[in-house]
Amino acid sequence: MKALRSTISRNFSLRERQLSAVEALLRWSHPQRGALLPDAFIPVAEASGLIIPLGAWVLEQACRQASEWQLAGLPDLTLAVNMSLSQCRRGELVDAVERSADRCHFDLRRLELEVTEQIFLPQENTTCTEVLRRLRRLGVTVSIDDFGTGYSSFSRLRDLPIDKLKIDRSFVAGLGCDREAELIVRAMIVLGHSLGLQVVAEGVENKSQLDFLEAEDCDGVQGLHLAPPMPASEFPRLLTLQHTTAWTGRARRTL
Repeated sequence: MKALRSTISRNFSLRERQLSAVEALLRWSHPQRGALLPDAFIPVAEASGLIIPLGAWVLEQACRQASEWQLAGLPDLTLAVNMSLSQCRRGELVDAVERSADRCHFDLRRLELEVTEQIFLPQENTTCTEVLRRLRRLGVTVSIDDFGTGYSSFSRLRDLPIDKLKIDRSFVAGLGCDREAELIVRAMIVLGHSLGLQVVAEGVENKSQLDFLEAEDCDGVQGLHLAPPMPASEFPRLLTLQHTTAWTGRARRTL
């Protein structure tokens, strides 16, 4: 795991106007190709079966880092970690989550696990749904990542034990310039809220997108306009220097 390094993305609450969560991001430092995004190596890990130990390692490292931040006096923030479908299929995922939390003294009520829309596939119904239910009983928040790009089914969305929808950046990119994209995002927000779910927009890169989402009562946002990804090691120093996690309207400069 020495070639792997972690960065974080920051999520902001539009209602509370403050930093609300950090998402653990994984990068592979390739000797020839430099820093590789997950899309370049996660499929290989899935095909080889390495995704299981890799996922367990990422989860424990993230929990450990969050616990260290808490001991250092940083605000209690939600920690979001991506979970592969292969991990969700295995019943021992719940035990792995509990072990990581115990070893790192991490409160599972502050953990958010993100799954993709592959969870909607019929063949994933029984096993994955039960795993998600067990995780939620532990206090873990469950979200659907990249919502709108894959296998969404309204009937399954109603039945799945989830708490949050994260709208894919491909829809957010059109806000302010694409009427159709605006209609879709507005419908996603209304749908999520009608089902009692929080809705977060990914990939917010300019003020017009942010203004649209705030006007439509989206719960949260993340993206380059507010804060680019950063090394996890720099996060405590950043908050210490700024002495605040409050929304300023120019969060990219102050957070």
